[in-house]
Amino acid sequence: MANPEAEPIESSDVLHSLDGIPCPECGCVNAPDHSLFVSYFEAGAVTCVGCQKPFDLWAHASEELKNWPRSWSAFHLLGAVVTRQTVALEPDRNNEVTIRAVPEGAEILRVSMNVMGPSEGPPVFPALYIPGHTLTLDPFPRRFFLYGMTHGRTTLPGSTVWVHVTWIHPDEELPVHHLADAAKQFAAGRYKGMIIPANVAVEAALTPAVTAWVRTYCSRDETDEFLGPRGATYAHQLKVLSKIAARTLDLKPLPERIRTLLNHLRQYRNDLGHRGILDRPERPEPDLAKATEFLTAAVFGYHYARYLHSRVISPE
Repeated sequence: MANPEAEPIESSDVLHSLDGIPCPECGCVNAPDHSLFVSYFEAGAVTCVGCQKPFDLWAHASEELKNWPRSWSAFHLLGAVVTRQTVALEPDRNNEVTIRAVPEGAEILRVSMNVMGPSEGPPVFPALYIPGHTLTLDPFPRRFFLYGMTHGRTTLPGSTVWVHVTWIHPDEELPVHHLADAAKQFAAGRYKGMIIPANVAVEAALTPAVTAWVRTYCSRDETDEFLGPRGATYAHQLKVLSKIAARTLDLKPLPERIRTLLNHLRQYRNDLGHRGILDRPERPEPDLAKATEFLTAAVFGYHYARYLHSRVISPE
């Protein structure tokens, strides 16, 4: 086995692309930036950047999450970046991979690899070499080694490996990182585990928005008392105050199907947060269909809270 400290064999091919939602008509990927969600809230549909045809962002996003492998689809709605590096995989030696062009502190959500072999036969396949015998998944190591496995075939040429890294920027708002935690649980099939981070993501975005709106009418002390532990809780903000705020700001309200799901998510969260179990007949443990609805609603709820907050004129 070659020295794992050998010089890296790695090309300068680094490509970045946004993960996103493919158009159901033409397949063009629509980057899930905030403006895409604002378009949905204002018009009830979005226009594909490719074919210019409208489609229902909510319906198609939900279908993508439900029908495609979870490890592919879980991060489509988060605005994640996919970085592809090309690594030359030499046979029977360790090939160093350094994840670069991903900012320090970025949250790495997924790492996958595609092997591009020669046309004349099976390629050299990568085997992960773990220095120190410990693989840390979070944070994922920025430097690791792929051993070029030949399985005893001595005449194989090298292969090319595409290393795809899906990540979100360290400067993203805290709710986005909560959404990432929920998406990781979703991708792993731990649907119960995604409930609390998904709910926290929306609450952490909506409460500041409602607070800013109340502050345009009330003093800080009055606002703190009104929205404090004995005042208007997150449930009141979600079901009542956000509707009133939207009307005063001349905005369309959060679509009722999303509000209903977020309220249902809140009830699930209360069961888990206060009692630690889901044993009520009306709230059984979530399956794929329910988890898909909850994750999609949380992402849309976060963006609606941002939308609402951006329209509030803060006091001096």
